[in-house]
Amino acid sequence: KHKLVYHLLFKDEIWKKLQHIDSNITLSVLNILYKKGIIAIPIHDSFIVQKKYEMELIKAMKKGFKRYFPNIDPLIKWLWIEPIMY
Repeated sequence: KHKLVYHLLFKDEIWKKLQHIDSNITLSVLNILYKKGIIAIPIHDSFIVQKKYEMELIKAMKKGFKRYFPNIDPLIKWLWIEPIMY
């Protein structure tokens, strides 16, 4: 499935380092938002916030990413799902 990058990911177990960076980026995003009084729920590689905070979330995600990869502009995709009311 990932033939072009397989040798990069599993040589020297770099996947562990990348997974650690991913976790740190997530913690950074959560911390940035928490300091602004915004509650975010992380799910795998996504976050759930109230719609009114979506731009704050995007800014936090970019800032968290740039801490580790300053020369790369992240591509952020988002999806708004209507809340289910019970």
